[in-house]
Amino acid sequence: NLGGRKVNTAQRSLIEALAKMIIIARGSRRNETDLDIELIDYLVGQYRQLDLVPALEAHCENCGDYLIRCPLCQSPYEPVEQNQQIVFQCPNHQDQIIQDHQTIQCECAAELEGTFSSDLRLFPGAEILKTLHEFLASMENQGYDGTFVIIANVLWLIPRRRKPANRYSLEDFRSCRLRAHLNQRHITEKGK
Repeated sequence: NLGGRKVNTAQRSLIEALAKMIIIARGSRRNETDLDIELIDYLVGQYRQLDLVPALEAHCENCGDYLIRCPLCQSPYEPVEQNQQIVFQCPNHQDQIIQDHQTIQCECAAELEGTFSSDLRLFPGAEILKTLHEFLASMENQGYDGTFVIIANVLWLIPRRRKPANRYSLEDFRSCRLRAHLNQRHITEKGK
């Protein structure tokens, strides 16, 4: 179940493969694991159904990391299948296409090579994270409540941020505000 809808057998196997990779990455010292290129191709092919957000990001010597976008509308390119090959296309301008190893121009006019194997990024959406958290929680000693990102062919785990135990805000005391008479002081323009 992904976002209230049933998943087919192929999508379920991809979710199970992602869960397996998360378990492997949790066991590594650097919280990462290499992914098979076929798995990445399947994930990219099913990105909408699996609630994944794909992006191409190149590195420019002048600007740093650069999200490759349509030069006409600045929308990030999306993967589409064309002639049994994945290409990246602007969702608003179908004539704006990037193919693997194509030279593209950065905003600073530097020429960059778009290489899918190193420039691909896959980010999880809320529904796939919820599904993976529930799936991993159902396995003994495998619960994981963080997130991940796939950069090129590496899955990186990003642990959930924990609030330090000795830090509190007024929002933490909202439930007892009436009983304890906690009030926030509102500073007016005159009092500044």
